[in-house]
Amino acid sequence: MRLFHTAAAICLALTVLFSGFNAAYCATSKNSKTAKTNKEKDNPKADKPKKEKEEPIKKSDTSEEVKKEEPIDEDKYFRQAFTADQLPPIKMIFVEGGCFEMGDFSGEGYEDETPVHRVCLSSYYLSETEVTQELYAKVVGEDPAVVTGRYLPVNNFTWSMLDVFFFKLNKLTKKKYRLPTEAEWEYAARERGKKIRWSGTDDEDKIGDYAWFVNNSENTIHPVKTKKPNALGLYDMTGNVYEVTQDLLDLDYYKRSPRIDPLQIRNSIYRVARGGAYTGPSVNNRTTFRYYFEMDLLSSAVGIRLAL
Repeated sequence: MRLFHTAAAICLALTVLFSGFNAAYCATSKNSKTAKTNKEKDNPKADKPKKEKEEPIKKSDTSEEVKKEEPIDEDKYFRQAFTADQLPPIKMIFVEGGCFEMGDFSGEGYEDETPVHRVCLSSYYLSETEVTQELYAKVVGEDPAVVTGRYLPVNNFTWSMLDVFFFKLNKLTKKKYRLPTEAEWEYAARERGKKIRWSGTDDEDKIGDYAWFVNNSENTIHPVKTKKPNALGLYDMTGNVYEVTQDLLDLDYYKRSPRIDPLQIRNSIYRVARGGAYTGPSVNNRTTFRYYFEMDLLSSAVGIRLAL
């Protein structure tokens, strides 16, 4: 019996001993965690590993990040415009009105260029260049030309196509663009009525300085403003492409033309164009030469110039 009590006492003592050890350990551990937590609160950056600074990724280091330079989109120059701001600039040259002797002053022309007769015109404006394919396409939404180019004169159109062009152009710009009359065209080509056979010069040896014609064109149209302008600042009034006028053809019109602002609108299947073209010799590029064409005939040698 005494042995049993002795064994029980030993077990109790061991239990108390280990319980004290566990309690002390737990207290110590708890105190340690509490101390660490307080330290972190006092200094949040304490005991935290420093983050190494990352080098930025260079675009040249990864092909996905490299932005390649996009090629120039030539098609954008021919996309239809929906506001006037989307159109290329249209520079108009002021032509002060006056009187001049219209017709074949040199005696080298054809019968329909006679008789020479006095004409007086009100002031007006002409576009600095022939209408380019870019402008036409921006207005209409398509380019009818066979040989295309942003700065080449528009060509290969019918009269109904021109009606659409002017209707849309005037709607976009809120202006009243039109074709010049035959008299307005000649007056401006001759630099307000001077006796010059080609626009810019009366010297046949210098035609090539001002015009693309059969001697230098290599049988093709050329971009506008690549030759010298005449004294009014108008380009390609001689050569490159014929320029359509408002007038319908009447071979005898000069015999009965009104003196003030003449315009021939009697019925005809032909319309008058002026100025010569890249296909013609010097004689057919004269400022008084009258060319005519069927209004629904497509031609790469016929273009337009704006009047206002």
